Amino acid sequence: KEIAIWKKMALTLVIFLLPLCLFMYRLFVAKDFSLLAGVAGLTFVASGLLVWLALLIHKSLEHSVFILYSMANGQFRNKIDLNRKDQLGDFFRGIYSTQVKMNSQLTEAKQVGTDALRINRALDEVNSGVMVLSKDATIIYLNDAIKNMFNKVEPYFRKQLAHFHADKLLGESLDLFQQPGLSLNALKSIEDSLRLDLMIGNRFIHIHVSPVIENSGIRVGYVAEWLDRTDEVSMEQEIENLVAKIKAGVLDSRIKIADQTGFLKNLGTGINQLTDVIESVFDDINRVMDSMAQGDLTSVINNEYRGVYNECKVNINNSSEKLSEFIGQIRNAANFIDDSSQEI
Repeated sequence: KEIAIWKKMALTLVIFLLPLCLFMYRLFVAKDFSLLAGVAGLTFVASGLLVWLALLIHKSLEHSVFILYSMANGQFRNKIDLNRKDQLGDFFRGIYSTQVKMNSQLTEAKQVGTDALRINRALDEVNSGVMVLSKDATIIYLNDAIKNMFNKVEPYFRKQLAHFHADKLLGESLDLFQQPGLSLNALKSIEDSLRLDLMIGNRFIHIHVSPVIENSGIRVGYVAEWLDRTDEVSMEQEIENLVAKIKAGVLDSRIKIADQTGFLKNLGTGINQLTDVIESVFDDINRVMDSMAQGDLTSVINNEYRGVYNECKVNINNSSEKLSEFIGQIRNAANFIDDSSQEI
């Protein structure tokens, strides 16, 4: 066990006094009282100085230890004697400089921590899936949106990535996804940003990666935005198929919206309603034209339409009515000619 400093000082003083006491004893035996008095006086003064110096060093060390412990507890307003001109003064000034520096750094660290917490809270509230990576492509942050996305697609991802676990991504390398575009070398080559469209476990994933660069120009990490576009791609494909069928004259197909939500469901519903109107218009036109071809001019369009569809309805109904009147006039003229010919 280490001996306390004051005990070491006391032991040093005893060792210092022992030969002097022996020397003074011999002077006493020799009855050299004048020399004995001088040696005794000098010994007393030297011992006093040593004790004073020992107490000063011990007190300074105790105060320094107190200040260091206070700094460790976050207290940086400790009183320190800066007026001394000796080595203890230099020691105290060094502690004071450390105290000021640590206080400044702690204040800055608290501000950075507050800003980081504010950013984290803000990112947790956004709808986009955000992932933050270290400079070696290790996952260090996931916001709530991307956690929900990974939980949703985990069964699909595991078909291709057997070791994928949505709840164990923090601390994992981006190499987990086994995509060349997401390798560390690919990330290091990014100048501005990188956009990737990947197929992982039958899911269409869009990723937008940007480097995070300090004011000094040093790259410290990356931020990646993930978007599961599977539903969008499925909707795009259905819209393309529907448009192709409409162009081909097949109007009985519709977009499946049972599994859609939000904007995509509204989009699919709107396109289906548009197709319903187009099909209804052409059904009515076809029905009236077919009746006219069969000689029935009494068939009209009764469904309600708006805009150009209503104009088409009115024109067809008016045409049918005018044509019926014209045919009626022809029949009357024919009957008149027939009656006249019989009279003649």
